[in-house]
Amino acid sequence: MCACPPSPLGFPELRDSTLCKAQRHPLTEADVEDFRTLKVKVHIRSKKHGDIFIVPRRTGAPRFEILPEEIRMLSLAGATFDAKVAEVRRNVPA
Repeated sequence: MCACPPSPLGFPELRDSTLCKAQRHPLTEADVEDFRTLKVKVHIRSKKHGDIFIVPRRTGAPRFEILPEEIRMLSLAGATFDAKVAEVRRNVPA
């Protein structure tokens, strides 16, 4: 079992994607509902993918939004196939 070093805010350090891999698990429906009840958005800035927003419900804003149940689906797929997500694309109408 690995010991995740706490961050100054008390959260495990997330910079290294291999850190504490053994402690990760696919998200559950309860995890999705817990996120929704918080009524918050999470803004992720990535050099490779730009700005990504995790939101409890679609807002219609012109930005890349992903729902917690979509993250759960990706998490389950990764666990099922012992894989990682290689690419996520935003569908843009032609």
